[in-house]
Amino acid sequence: MPRLRVESGPQMGREYDLATRSTIGRHPECEIVLDVRAVSRKHATISSDDKTRRFWIEDLNSRNGTHVNDGVIQGRTPLRHGDSIRICDVDLCFIDDTENTGSQSSLFRKRFGRNTVLIDDEDIISTGHSTIMSKIEVSSQHQRAKLTTTPEAKLRAIMEIAQALSKVLTLEDVFPRVLDSLFTIFTQADRGLIIMRSEDQELVPTWSKTRNKTEEETLRISRQIVNHVLTTKTAILSKNTASDERFNPSKSVANLQIRSFMCAPLMDGEGNLLGFLQIDTLDASNHFSEGDLEVLATVALQAGIAIDNAQLHQAAVEQIELERDLELATDVQHGFLPLQAPDIHGYDFYDFYQPANHVGGDYYDYIQLPDGRVAIVVADVVGHGIAAALLMAKLSAETRFSLATETDLAACFNRLNQAIVDLQLDRFVTMVIALIDPSNHQLQVVNAGHLAPFRQTAKGTLEELCKETAGLPIGILEDYKYEKFETELAEGDTVILMTDGIFESEDSNGNQLGIARVKSLLTHASSDAETTGKSMVASVRKHLGREAPSDDMCLVCFHHGS
Repeated sequence: MPRLRVESGPQMGREYDLATRSTIGRHPECEIVLDVRAVSRKHATISSDDKTRRFWIEDLNSRNGTHVNDGVIQGRTPLRHGDSIRICDVDLCFIDDTENTGSQSSLFRKRFGRNTVLIDDEDIISTGHSTIMSKIEVSSQHQRAKLTTTPEAKLRAIMEIAQALSKVLTLEDVFPRVLDSLFTIFTQADRGLIIMRSEDQELVPTWSKTRNKTEEETLRISRQIVNHVLTTKTAILSKNTASDERFNPSKSVANLQIRSFMCAPLMDGEGNLLGFLQIDTLDASNHFSEGDLEVLATVALQAGIAIDNAQLHQAAVEQIELERDLELATDVQHGFLPLQAPDIHGYDFYDFYQPANHVGGDYYDYIQLPDGRVAIVVADVVGHGIAAALLMAKLSAETRFSLATETDLAACFNRLNQAIVDLQLDRFVTMVIALIDPSNHQLQVVNAGHLAPFRQTAKGTLEELCKETAGLPIGILEDYKYEKFETELAEGDTVILMTDGIFESEDSNGNQLGIARVKSLLTHASSDAETTGKSMVASVRKHLGREAPSDDMCLVCFHHGS
């Protein structure tokens, strides 16, 4: 069925089936919605002709225009299988599996400035009689033993490519320099191209070059030629493509109008295929020789290694940038956490926070309310890492807003839950808020699917608060109603709130610290908040040993003293 595939942008990889008429735009009513600000509300339309069963695209007077194969369309423009459509910063590909393209059927089509590269998608069976002049297996060991061309030609090729690639660190520099070197070495070459293999094993046109830069020229290669080169890992030379029975009977190859070509695979140092390069000539009287093929095979080896090195360098640069971004994200996330504990007469506080990665999904906060009450918040976004940290940032803002607009703690949770549900993120948050009123030492607690807070009394007993009133985690059920638990804090009471990273911490054998051990530690701990908190953290670290925590850890203690 004819369809559009998104090649870039937020929806990359998504495919849209095309109906008789499909509108593309930013408006939700469009059949193909591109949520990009520069895209017009109704940008373009694709319609089909019932008689010819062809598809046409038309711009709907958009602000930024519609491009097909890098050209701005004017009026109703026909589409062919493989055409590239560009709308603002979004690339799309028109795919029509039913299109009868004959010998010109293409696997893909992509523009390179003035050149279009087509790969013919034909299944041609070899007759067994070939005019291929020479083949060379392209591998480092084989090449050292096989090259027999003149020393002058080899030296020239090696010096050219070595000089061109010696200081190249980016792919954008490698590709043109390889082709420039080939055009310098092979003066009869009219056209050249490099095609790389993507992670999903698709062949992607990457760079092309023509001797005559002023001509609008289409570069075509046969898929069967490509398959032969990549499957056998051999470089091949054909003196006259049109008469080469290895690729006959193939009208598409004959239509290439190539009189002589050379094609070689590109491989990294371990022999893994990266893609291939090809150069050809249109001059039948000035074809390539076997010595030229040996030189090309040498160039292909060096080019493959240079491309691999450039890819490794690019990956290293990206990793450094990622590390820098993560360090910045760590600083930003710590900015969401309180800088200091509340200064409340008769109360002392302790807090501990350690993400499993650079950023985490655990969250705690102290929020001073206008009426003098103080909210102690501890929450755990499901999962950890960047996604959890982003939701944590949103949760932080929503929590402060809900507490500022709702005087009742249960009503605050109802509002907060609805805000997270409305995000439609398919994620949930466990959360507990303890609200202290220092004027009368009243404590209110609402628990949304979190571990119940522990209260350590001055008498040495340990109890769990609000187990009976605990509700569902935030973000699961719309319009869910939460209940609050109320009690009075006696002098000497200490309340401990934690996330599951504390009691689920694992030693080298995979054994968790466990709730029972946590309760035992708290029962024998001092009632002072700092001493209790530090004792718990020390126990967790002792249990972990040399193991890194597998989950974010957060602990908050507060103590009602004299």
